[in-house]
Amino acid sequence: MLLFPVIMATWDSPRHDAYSLALTAADGFVQPAGAGAPSLSTELNFTLYAANDRLTAGSCFSHGRVAASYGGVAVGEGRVPGWCAGPRSTAEVGAAARGVDVRLPDGLRRRLEAELRWGAAEFDVEARLLRDRDEETHSPVLLWCKAAGPQLPPQPLRCRAFTDFGIAEVGELSELFMWKGEVRKGLADWDEAEKEHLGEELADVLLYLVRLSDICGVDLGDAATRKIVKNAAKYPAPSKEGA
Repeated sequence: MLLFPVIMATWDSPRHDAYSLALTAADGFVQPAGAGAPSLSTELNFTLYAANDRLTAGSCFSHGRVAASYGGVAVGEGRVPGWCAGPRSTAEVGAAARGVDVRLPDGLRRRLEAELRWGAAEFDVEARLLRDRDEETHSPVLLWCKAAGPQLPPQPLRCRAFTDFGIAEVGELSELFMWKGEVRKGLADWDEAEKEHLGEELADVLLYLVRLSDICGVDLGDAATRKIVKNAAKYPAPSKEGA
């Protein structure tokens, strides 16, 4: 039998905020004919939109960082200036991600050039937002976004927001078990839709951990293996005589 703990989101959880990102300009990616495959100096301009759903508290950030990639290749990074969204209000801020000596494989570069001409390029964007200048004392909010275009007018796309400890994702997972009581192995009393939803939430938590470990430079597989060995030494299985 399993009894899943209920983990409540904090008042500063991203659940109280909604974020979206629009690509407003993309420069330096299209090269003249016959230029070969040179290194690129690139610049992506974004507008970040924030909506604060809190009734009485504002949502403020002093600064942040943004990084963009295309097809798995980093194409720029930059600073996000600070902003505030008051209670039940919205705010927007501009940010730029610049790249120097960016090298895209020929096929990927040609595809990007074609997509930019049609206003259909799609970049992966990550932003790290700080509520205070002291990064050691305030957990940042991590945004994972798609930015498409550039189009006129710019088309904002919704971002996914996480705290450093994955409170939002684990909270969504725990809600599925909130009124289930003791859960039987195999989830015999769950219908297929509930099982599918559970799989999606488990996948979200797994993807968050994988991405966070990558950001922190931690080999998650190696860390898990070492932890299993450590746990086995700390909590040895009972011998048959003592069972």
